[in-house]
Parts: sequence; C-alpha cells; structure tokens
Amino acid sequence: MNLRGRRLAGRPAGVVVAHAGRADREVTQAVLKQAFEDERLTQDEFEARVGKAMAARTQGELAELTRDIPRPAPAPRRGGRIWLLAGGAAVLAVAGIIAGVLSAGSSYADDNAATSAVGAALNTHASLAAGLLDAVHRIATVAKASH
Repeated sequence: MNLRGRRLAGRPAGVVVAHAGRADREVTQAVLKQAFEDERLTQDEFEARVGKAMAARTQGELAELTRDIPRPAPAPRRGGRIWLLAGGAAVLAVAGIIAGVLSAGSSYADDNAATSAVGAALNTHASLAAGLLDAVHRIATVAKASH
C-alpha cells in the first residue's frame, strides 16, 4: 500500500503521519502572512511561526501553526456571470446571422444569385459565431479554473 507519510517513533503502530511538502509549507506561510497583514499576529509571532513552517516535516506541524487563525470566508462564485455573457454572445451571433441572411437575400433580384448570397452569408456568419462561442467558452473555462 502506497501511503504518503511514515510512522514516527513514539507513535502507535498503524498511525501514519503525512509528510509536508514545499507547496504545503508555502500555503501555510501565505496564511501566516495574511494573518500578520490583518494584524492577527505580531511581528515576533509571525517570524517565529514562519521559521517553524519552514522547518516543519509533517502536515500536523503545519496545521498547528495556523490552528488559532480564522480562515477567510470563501469568495462568492461568479460563474453565472460568465454564462450570462456567453448566452448574450450566442443571441447576438444568431441575430447577426439572421440580419446577414435577410440583407443578402433582399439585394438580389435573381433567385439563383440570392440563394448563393444567402449560402455565403450563412457560412461567413456561422464561422464568426463559432469563433465567438469558442472564445467565450475559453474565457468561461479560465474564469472557472481561477476560482
């Protein structure tokens, strides 16, 4: 069985302690820094805890350094706004296609020419709409990943 951790001397058999990695120590240091900036820690407390965080070997040691610091409330999700923008963009793209078809069809007297123009307008507007929707989807994906 592959466990991230090891049994420490003096611990009962079967108790596994998770090792702290560099990223874990950096997260703890960021929490301590924010607490110092929020004036929840004095400079001496901050420096002492950061020193202990840099030397910590286990997740438990890191957790102990921030146990008395309240966690900030999670930021509200803003994903609905992105999808509202995406929906608006889709409506505008469809309206553009319809306007292009109508304007192209009304400027030609010959039915064959009008049919060709409508087909060309549909292809052009469909390509633009697909590109626009792809861009909105990428923006939504990036915004979702950042939250």
